[in-house]
Amino acid sequence: MVKQPFVKSTETTNLNNVKDFLTANGFLNKKDNDYYHPGLGIIFEDVNNFV
Repeated sequence: MVKQPFVKSTETTNLNNVKDFLTANGFLNKKDNDYYHPGLGIIFEDVNNFV
C-alpha cells in the first residue's frame, strides 16, 4: 500500500481524461472507476474519490 499526503485540488478533473491517461499507460478499466495494470500488478480503486 502506498500513502500520499492530502492534496487539495483547485479544480475538478474530467474522469474521461483520467481514463484515457491510465489506459494509454497499460491499465485496464475493470469496472466503474477501478483500474488494474496486469504487468505491474497495480490496482487503483475508486479513482473518482481522488479527483
